[in-house]
Amino acid sequence: MKKILFMVIALWLVFFMVAFSQPGVEPVKGGTLVIAGDAEAGSLLWYLFNHPLEYVQGLPMYESLLQVDESGQPQPYLLESIDADPDALTYTLKLKEGILFHDGSELTAEVCKWALEMYKENGRKSASFFPNIESFEVTGDYTVVIHLSSWDSTIPQSLARECGYMFSKQAWDEHGKEYCTKHPVGTGPFMFEGWERDVSKTYVKFADYWQGEPLLDKIEYKIYSDSLVAQASLELGEVHVYYCNDYALDATMAEKGFNVATGTIPLQMPFILFNSVNEDDPFYDFRVRQAVCHAIDQQALCDAIYYGYITPVNQFAPSNSAYYSDDVVGYDYDLNKAKALLAEAGYADGFSTTLQAKNETTIVACVTAIQAQLAEIGIDVELDIIEGGDYGQALTGWDSGLFFHPTGLPAAIINQANSMWRQGLSGIVLGLTSVMRPDDLNDVILSAVSAKTDEEAQMYMQQAQVMMIDKYCMFWPIGVGYNTYVKTPKLHDDGIGDIAYQMSTLWTAWLEK
Repeated sequence: MKKILFMVIALWLVFFMVAFSQPGVEPVKGGTLVIAGDAEAGSLLWYLFNHPLEYVQGLPMYESLLQVDESGQPQPYLLESIDADPDALTYTLKLKEGILFHDGSELTAEVCKWALEMYKENGRKSASFFPNIESFEVTGDYTVVIHLSSWDSTIPQSLARECGYMFSKQAWDEHGKEYCTKHPVGTGPFMFEGWERDVSKTYVKFADYWQGEPLLDKIEYKIYSDSLVAQASLELGEVHVYYCNDYALDATMAEKGFNVATGTIPLQMPFILFNSVNEDDPFYDFRVRQAVCHAIDQQALCDAIYYGYITPVNQFAPSNSAYYSDDVVGYDYDLNKAKALLAEAGYADGFSTTLQAKNETTIVACVTAIQAQLAEIGIDVELDIIEGGDYGQALTGWDSGLFFHPTGLPAAIINQANSMWRQGLSGIVLGLTSVMRPDDLNDVILSAVSAKTDEEAQMYMQQAQVMMIDKYCMFWPIGVGYNTYVKTPKLHDDGIGDIAYQMSTLWTAWLEK
């Protein structure tokens, strides 16, 4: 029997207190922290989370069973420990005792089991992140055993995201889904107070928070869809934190002395995908897909659009990842190669196609630049810009042409690949009906998931990298980089975005007067 005992939460807390404290500066109690973003959340129910802004708006109130450390490895958070037993096909979760929800109820094994079952049954990405879970069993007041149908090494990574968020069973039982949709109840340092849709949300401090009473009195979340308005509000001190992947704004505010938090883990990969399953589409031809990749000047896009916060990469992992493969050749920027491949495929004179993308400032700028780059090899691209509310469904499949998407890319590359590129997925999955998922790639990803050693998992994932890029050219990254927060220098010990965009230390946060 093999067991993996993760680091206890005490070490995690020590790291945060040392990393984010300000020596010689006395914390100030009270005040309201104003966080802003550029759009509304689709839902505040944890099992429906899908967009980064939902995680951002859930920061004050939700916490997961595990959280990743600065290197991207999951560590116990609401848990005391997690024990993995590949032979028995189980994970044993031991909860910390005395953790209360905002309604005063306690996080016990029964509540944890219920929350995990809710995600398993209703979670938007359950088929992606919980596919091998057979059941949950309570074996003690604070102990839950996860039973698997086959070994799954990605479960800790899944429990470090919304799959592992805890919600009050008491609130759900007493008030029901409709009430809880508008009044979420978590274990975080701030309690949800009110919601004016498309305008603001308010949270008040939770005095009985398990890590100590927060210093701030309140947190407000506001929506500024115009980055220029957000910039003015930051400069006037009306907003203290702004989450928005407008990298031009990041660069401007950094020059003005504001902090730009990028985290320690590259968590975003903007990339272009092809419809590779429609036989009537030019992109069904492998050579046409290759031609597009050769025609995209990654470095120019990263410099001009992403201001260096995104850097070129040739596969589904940053270059410092254990899952990065040196064997991937990729596609260098070469217009002559691109034109030759098009001619070989029968498109010497080019063709017309469509590129779909979400209506966000940086995304529109990037696809407009790509449109111009592809025109250089005779591909006439019509842009189809999708409004936010329709984007979630649009990304699951497009009839023909290209699709641009800034996917999340956690350090747990296997976890993400398993949720995106294997067969048998359902629900909101990128390119579900448009991107090929070959049998051999599926087998390699599943082998990585079921691997019992890190070395074995890395070997299989590196094989998958070669298949996705060189063998099948399923997609082509623009680069890999960070989700960013612009923060006033008057904010201290908040931890927002210091490791990952969905993490913070808001209970220790304070503002200079």
